Amino acid sequence: MFYMYLSASASLDEAMAEAASASASSAEEVAEAVSNWQRFFAVTEVFARITGVIALAAAAVAMGFQIARDFKDGAPVAQKALDIVQEVCIGIATIAAFVGLFVESMVIPVIGVVLAVVGIILSIVSLFIHRDPPKPKPSPAEVYVKGTGSTFLKGVKAPSQKWLDDYHKDHKNDKN
Repeated sequence: MFYMYLSASASLDEAMAEAASASASSAEEVAEAVSNWQRFFAVTEVFARITGVIALAAAAVAMGFQIARDFKDGAPVAQKALDIVQEVCIGIATIAAFVGLFVESMVIPVIGVVLAVVGIILSIVSLFIHRDPPKPKPSPAEVYVKGTGSTFLKGVKAPSQKWLDDYHKDHKNDKN
């Protein structure tokens, strides 16, 4: 009987050793999977930060073109001021995001959040400010009429009322 107990305990020890070995190998697999995911997230975090800096820089350039167009088209002062304030916010956010690539700090994310809120508020205000569409360039015909045509027509005398009445009487049956 003692032998059976010894035999049973030996198999129990073997079973426990086998279970411990299996859990150790699964723990190693889990640790390896966690390590892989940590590397993946580290790479995607850097990619997201770089993409954010590029997007902010593109927004700054686009807003610069908008400001230039505002001055060229003679936009209202309020529109120009709002666009300039937006450009300043985008510029500061771009600088903060760029610095955030190299420096770990608690201040930089706070600056980013504050500027994002300011940007959203300015965008909402910008929706309610009326932008006049740019005036199209005059066509060649309009340029001629306002320039050469108008000086030519100043020298032409208008027909008399008698001539107009006779003309209408003679052409009253014309379909054109």
